[in-house]
Amino acid sequence: ANSSPGNDQISFNLTGTNPYTITLATALPNIVDESTAGTLTINGLGASSLTIDASGGNFSIFSIDTGGNLSVSGVTVSGSNINGNGGAFNNSGTLSISNSTISGNSATNGGNGGAFFNSGTLAVTNSTISGNTANYGGGIFNSGGTSTITNSTFSGNSTAGGSGAGIFNQATLTVSNSTFSGNSITGSGSGGGISNIFGTFTITNS
Repeated sequence: ANSSPGNDQISFNLTGTNPYTITLATALPNIVDESTAGTLTINGLGASSLTIDASGGNFSIFSIDTGGNLSVSGVTVSGSNINGNGGAFNNSGTLSISNSTISGNSATNGGNGGAFFNSGTLAVTNSTISGNTANYGGGIFNSGGTSTITNSTFSGNSTAGGSGAGIFNQATLTVSNSTFSGNSITGSGSGGGISNIFGTFTITNS
């Protein structure tokens, strides 16, 4: 929680031997709605330098409540194996991801959104979303929210019986200057790259 108004920033200015890994034993505290708080920024100063790893833990690594604001830059986020929705991120607030890698996360037992379950506002820029899996939305399950993807790559994501290996969209999705490759669905699902169901979807230069 903020002790004073304004934005908070956690920066990892790492020197010495790479890579650096923070292994989590439990979920991080929720990013909550505080009227006096601004955006919490986590800056790893390079996705190849800092990894936040859930080590197979059954929890979303980051949960952002309605009204909460989180910005993540230059970090690799991996290793969540949640029994539910949103492996790496479960967002109902405002979430910004840039220059980062979100990989190797899963939402199991019918869970959706291997990397992201979004019902708020999500922006992904200059990032790689790879090797994540879920029932629906191996990379992103966009449920009632707005997702904007720019200059990013979705590869090797998969579904375990559902649709939308890269992204499953049932809200508002905009994709530009991005690459979707090598994503796969199993069973009777549809949309190896993107599955758009009752949503608004715009894609350009991709």
